[in-house]
Amino acid sequence: MDTTSVSADCDTVLFPAHPDGIRFLDDNVAWQSVRLSERTRRLLENGTIRNGAFYETAPGPQAVTRIATGIRRVLPSDDEPGKWRIEFEEVEPINPIAGGGLSLRNFRFVSMARLREVRSLNDL
Repeated sequence: MDTTSVSADCDTVLFPAHPDGIRFLDDNVAWQSVRLSERTRRLLENGTIRNGAFYETAPGPQAVTRIATGIRRVLPSDDEPGKWRIEFEEVEPINPIAGGGLSLRNFRFVSMARLREVRSLNDL
């Protein structure tokens, strides 16, 4: 997976998430306190990137467990200056997509269609 560029089929940002972040996502239909470059923020705001996917890290299942569709707004974070809050239209739990030994430490751009086809992140 290329973490720096966005190919034409990429429409989703894949975030690493601790279990408490997943609870926040479920409760607020939003992702809070994320560091975004100006370029990445523009991709979210202009609709190039339309979805979020969330890889739950240890001590969680180490798998993608949530998909969020329809980025509604990108706002400054309520909690941390210089970070951002991404609000979604909907968050849905999915059948876990295994990490396959991948250590996801930062977000990556992926294709939602491709993500829904794979059994492991190694297949992306």
